[in-house]
Amino acid sequence: SVFPYLEEIGARYVSVKYVYVTPSFMEEARKRGIQLIVWTPDDEAVLASLAQYPDLLIVTNNLEGWARVYKEKIALNA
Repeated sequence: SVFPYLEEIGARYVSVKYVYVTPSFMEEARKRGIQLIVWTPDDEAVLASLAQYPDLLIVTNNLEGWARVYKEKIALNA
């Protein structure tokens, strides 16, 4: 796990490829106070799956797709 090393160096942010984000990875990051940044989910289905994590920062080349996903998420929660 990368988290002990991040804690050792005092890191508060880490950027990882989106494929590494799992519920347990997110939970561990939250527990240790690490802000996760993921790159580059461009597929709308992948973006939709990542939208379940409101504290996740996302870097994508598909801004229009992310906007659609985000609007749908907001509409469902309204």
